[in-house]
Amino acid sequence: MVDFEYSMDGFWESVELELLSKAIGQLLNLIPVPVVGALLSTASDRFFHSLDMLYMSRQEMALEMLAQTTESSDQGPWSTLTQPQQEDAIEYIKWSETSILGALKWIFKSPLSQFRDDLSFEREKSIENFKWFASQYSALNYVFQPLNSRFLLARSEKQAGIFLMGTIPFNFYGVITSPDESGPPQALDELNTGAITKQRKWFEVLAATVIFSAELIPNGGILKGAFKKLVERNVNRIKHWESRLLGHFKEREANGENLKSQIRELESQRVNPLDITDSEVESLIRSRKQALGI
Repeated sequence: MVDFEYSMDGFWESVELELLSKAIGQLLNLIPVPVVGALLSTASDRFFHSLDMLYMSRQEMALEMLAQTTESSDQGPWSTLTQPQQEDAIEYIKWSETSILGALKWIFKSPLSQFRDDLSFEREKSIENFKWFASQYSALNYVFQPLNSRFLLARSEKQAGIFLMGTIPFNFYGVITSPDESGPPQALDELNTGAITKQRKWFEVLAATVIFSAELIPNGGILKGAFKKLVERNVNRIKHWESRLLGHFKEREANGENLKSQIRELESQRVNPLDITDSEVESLIRSRKQALGI
């Protein structure tokens, strides 16, 4: 997760994975049977996408915990680290999330400065989104319960769930937004359990269909690139925020709250065949601790 000595190790691992994905894609393009090549290329694309999202989900959970520690130095599992260690952890994770071309942005601003700017932006968006909810209160009869500056539990007769206050609305396929689609995105739907997961599964079908089709048509790379940039990237962004919410829940659960049902729902919304559940993670940790004699 974090190497306190070599902050760029995560970046080089990310680069290796990116280059491997591109190399395999080029090899699959050499297959003479178009349908077979398209099937294998689609499978490869979805595998590396799932692997990337698996890594990113853990990294976003850690960043949320670090954000909580930054805002309240006496809270969170990362609060036992010194401030330099926390800053090293942030640098490592931000580098790990960086692609080859994305590394150019760190020429002008350090990952740590970007993290601090992101927190400032999220606080500003939270204020705007709280104002939106306040303006809707009388009409929609909401009852509010802020979880922190980035997440809000809001309930009314027609809608109940947790909203992502630190970000902008996402009006794309597979994302449930606020009632008039101008408020913050909804991360959990308490009244329609499984609704977001169902949409995400259909989105995966759509993604595979688009990528498979793009492999079979002339200039299909344009279609594939447009889909990933304009649609899939925004669904991924909302998943990253849901991972941050999961990190927040993990902290609260460590302090004695029972949030197992919410955690299970967020895990199911990932729709990632490479992911493992919270109970499987705990079992893996126990077995590794036993193997290490801890």
